[in-house]
Amino acid sequence: MRKRKPAALIFTFLNRSLCVRYDRSEVGAYLEHAYADLRTSAPVRGHLDYGEIVCSAGSETHVLFNGRRITIPALHGNDDPLAAAFYGAAELFAASFRHLPAHDTFYGAGLAIGDGAILLSAPSGTGKTTLALECLRRGARIYADEFVFVERSTARVHGFSRTLMVREEARGLIGDAALQALLDRSALHATTADKNAWRLIAAHDAFGERVLAEPLPLRHIVLLTRSAGRAARLTQISAAECMLEVLPRTFFARLQPADIWGLLERYARTTCYRLEIGDPGEAAATLLEAVESCRCASTPAA
Repeated sequence: MRKRKPAALIFTFLNRSLCVRYDRSEVGAYLEHAYADLRTSAPVRGHLDYGEIVCSAGSETHVLFNGRRITIPALHGNDDPLAAAFYGAAELFAASFRHLPAHDTFYGAGLAIGDGAILLSAPSGTGKTTLALECLRRGARIYADEFVFVERSTARVHGFSRTLMVREEARGLIGDAALQALLDRSALHATTADKNAWRLIAAHDAFGERVLAEPLPLRHIVLLTRSAGRAARLTQISAAECMLEVLPRTFFARLQPADIWGLLERYARTTCYRLEIGDPGEAAATLLEAVESCRCASTPAA
């Protein structure tokens, strides 16, 4: 069998660049589409990391970051190049973002509402993307639904531009006609556990350019959990409780006690909630109402 010649793409965000080498055209096509806004012809002045997604290394895909192999359970026994691109790229970017000295990096969804930003934090599969889409229907703007960055000196939120993944089982929960039409026109891809998803959905294709958020100060952090019923329940919690739960979804080069204290200090005055998601539309309405009430309460009377 003839060995494929590796190709490479360079992506840049903040002061870091990532050069990703790959040996399957399907991987390159996904990277070019999903991370189109981050692609550059050359690395910027700063730091350059190297990643590899090698699909022809045997029965398993090999993903390497700066020469070190990354183990990805979702790719175990999976020879689908699109899955390799999706999970491999996410892990490579996450490895690079552990080394951003001026920003806190969170796994979650970032939204802008009014003059402030919100971080939705939850494990994968909880429904944060579906909730974010329902918020977009109601006028919110989006930073990202995977990596969210908060500048330590200003608390301003920056988003990581990547197409959204919409799970097939969540489609029936989405009430936006334009988004439904976009899903009809888009390719459905297999994921793990015999489930399907749309992996290349650009938010601005459904909601227009106004949906892309500009950097704003972080006002709220919301922990998401699933509810057995349809009703949504929003409860305010302490910043300390919130940050300790967010900690496993925060990226560090090497977690130290000082990192934990730093998070607690930086977000001590952030308004934090726990939101139980039943029906995503009701959860979005409940969240936006609380954010608006908080904004009005903090606005001085004329």
